[in-house]
Amino acid sequence: MFQSPPVADRPRMVVRSAAVLLVYVVAIALFCRSALVSGFDLGFGERGDAIIQIAILEHWRNVLAGVAAWDTSFYFHPYHATLGYNDGYLLYGLVYSGWRLIADPFHADTLNILTFKTIGFAAAYALVARSLGWGQRTGLAVALLWTVASNITLQAVHAQLQSVALQPVAMMLAIATVRAEQAGRPTRARFAAMGLALLLAAWLLTSFTWRGSRSSPLVFISPAGRW
Repeated sequence: MFQSPPVADRPRMVVRSAAVLLVYVVAIALFCRSALVSGFDLGFGERGDAIIQIAILEHWRNVLAGVAAWDTSFYFHPYHATLGYNDGYLLYGLVYSGWRLIADPFHADTLNILTFKTIGFAAAYALVARSLGWGQRTGLAVALLWTVASNITLQAVHAQLQSVALQPVAMMLAIATVRAEQAGRPTRARFAAMGLALLLAAWLLTSFTWRGSRSSPLVFISPAGRW
């Protein structure tokens, strides 16, 4: 049964929550400053990349509506089974389709990126502050840097690269798998491992660009084995 925190701890929790919210707002404002200043007239991506991306995002919306085959994007019409001709944008497409209920394609595309930046911030904070146990200050510092790092900001024109926000999630699942196995909880370990496998598969169907990093397996395995 859920138990409320002691009354004496509530002010501290409020301060901690406010600190997380403040740093999050600063991080998003810095990363999205061009879109915010323009009143969302500017989005992410250069003309060529952005048009292809939105076309494929609309493809996933059509798939969910039942009017398109999952593996054939209309961008490459009249050819069939063309999803692998470009980044697949699977997870992007699911989030984008939700935003399309209230926004046009261009604004929904921008809101999709903001959603993944939010996931990245929250996951980076949870990884450092909770999974690794390095404390709130370190967690906030890492989450801020993870969100506004210059290489991520400079590559904002390639929106698919923002799916790197999923990396802290993958690391937490890898750590949870090893810890559960070491603690003699095989069922929990298997579920965490399956979650990691599903995430990586969906990530590859979203953006295959990140797969080229030779260090990617070590990024997941090293923290899991050490902590």
